[in-house]
Amino acid sequence: MALPSTHLQTEAVGEKFPSLRLKLLLLAALLLACCAGGGVAQTADDDDEDDAQSWSELELSLPLNKAVALSLFGELRLERNLRDVGNTRAGAAVSFDLGRHFTLKPIYLYVPDYSPRGRTNYSHRLRLDGTIKFPLRKFTVSDRSRVEWRLRRSREDSARYRNRLSVEFPLTVRGAELKPFVADEVFYDFGDGAWMRNRFSVGVGKNLSDRVTGETYYTLQNERDSRPGVIHVIGTGLKLTLR
Repeated sequence: MALPSTHLQTEAVGEKFPSLRLKLLLLAALLLACCAGGGVAQTADDDDEDDAQSWSELELSLPLNKAVALSLFGELRLERNLRDVGNTRAGAAVSFDLGRHFTLKPIYLYVPDYSPRGRTNYSHRLRLDGTIKFPLRKFTVSDRSRVEWRLRRSREDSARYRNRLSVEFPLTVRGAELKPFVADEVFYDFGDGAWMRNRFSVGVGKNLSDRVTGETYYTLQNERDSRPGVIHVIGTGLKLTLR
């Protein structure tokens, strides 16, 4: 299916950059501190069959024009029943709106992973997202295809395909406009030649202001041939948009 074409018109953003540079530098410092502070001593056992985790993500988005936006983001994951820092993540992405319903997004992500035995592994992850999003009556349907290359220290590199289908609908509760959603994501590992992971999520998002959006969610992850095989996640996300 041919993608809709669009004419990207570059807007003058140089006048905004003096103040934006400071904000970007502050966020970058926060992300680096988050990554550097992840090496907490860990004593939990990786052989448990299930685990309770908390994922918290912060994103700063800078629109360059009507169709292109730059974003920086960081994430902290508490694992092993919330006792230890499992890993921290920091990255950058550029999103391109190609028409009304399709977005292309290349992403770079750095992930240091702290094992309970005191060793630190890390990976550089290169992602390419293609997302189709369209309205269906009162609902908004989104389907994201992601190809991910993981370049890993002391371990074999790997490549995965991920597909995430989500449905969002508007809801007003006591005057507050909410956006509940349901999503399911499947993972295919090219090295194993098999579907190896499934994530089911349910949550709610809200526009906290014209520049800030937040969401909270619950995720159930099931994985074959892995310990822990079942993960329960309570997650939060906060996105700040500079305009």
